[in-house]
Amino acid sequence: MNQIVPPAETTRTGRTGFVPDFELYGEETDFPDVLHCELLKDRAPAHGWRITPHRHGRLHQFFLIMAGDGRCHLDGETYELRQGSVLNVPAGAVHSFSFEPGIKGYVLTIPVFELADAQERLPLGSSALAGFFKANADRSIVDMFRAVHSEFTGHRQLRAPMLRAMSRQIACVVARLAPTEAGPAPGAGSDARIQRFELLVRNEDTRGWRVSDYAREVGLSPNHLIRLCRAHFGVSPQRFIEDVGFREARRMLAYTRMSIAEVGFSVGFEDPSYFSRAFRKRTGVTPKAYRESLAS
Repeated sequence: MNQIVPPAETTRTGRTGFVPDFELYGEETDFPDVLHCELLKDRAPAHGWRITPHRHGRLHQFFLIMAGDGRCHLDGETYELRQGSVLNVPAGAVHSFSFEPGIKGYVLTIPVFELADAQERLPLGSSALAGFFKANADRSIVDMFRAVHSEFTGHRQLRAPMLRAMSRQIACVVARLAPTEAGPAPGAGSDARIQRFELLVRNEDTRGWRVSDYAREVGLSPNHLIRLCRAHFGVSPQRFIEDVGFREARRMLAYTRMSIAEVGFSVGFEDPSYFSRAFRKRTGVTPKAYRESLAS
């Protein structure tokens, strides 16, 4: 029988009253990149090869087991992991792992909005990836995970668009392996108007829009948009807009040579000094210090 996980209030620390809600496992900082790809051995040994129950509210994950065994516990069910297993773990699903020491494989973590384009969700809006499932991986999937890990760690030119393209490819290939009985993910079936709002916020052409502008564009009153946004994201529309802007600013500071003023302007701040103050208020450090900390 599936364990019923009651809804929980998420605090600013990223923890809920029932299970931790992480960006990356064990971390409470904001997700800093287009995606994250690491080897299982990069994180699991430090936790005794056991990953305790947690969830990722807005992150979708794919796991590939290349050698070794393990178990996945997801929403009260237990799944055996064997060499050649590929796992689809949707955002919001409560999961944990027990790995055999020395297990080899990858975990690919992707913010759900990165698998969207200007027109529609690709392919998270479909039922194929909406629920957890385990399937057998062929050599082509193994090669894809190796390639995205190489691109992620390589920091070459055009890194971000390459990673976005590769993540879509993996998502589509894994979706083809989905069984027809794959169950819905927690929170699946989001309101199309909220999905439209999210895409608009992430569109560079809407920089500077007010909440009322977004509400009008998606066909809602501002108050209705506030209610839906709090229900789906746990924050107000204004907070969500700010979160998107500062997350994009962190990426630009980390992976481009744009000046701090240019980064601020790109995310809607015309005054560099105001951007620096706002960035420090949000992150605790100045844009310059943030960039220097990554360089070091």
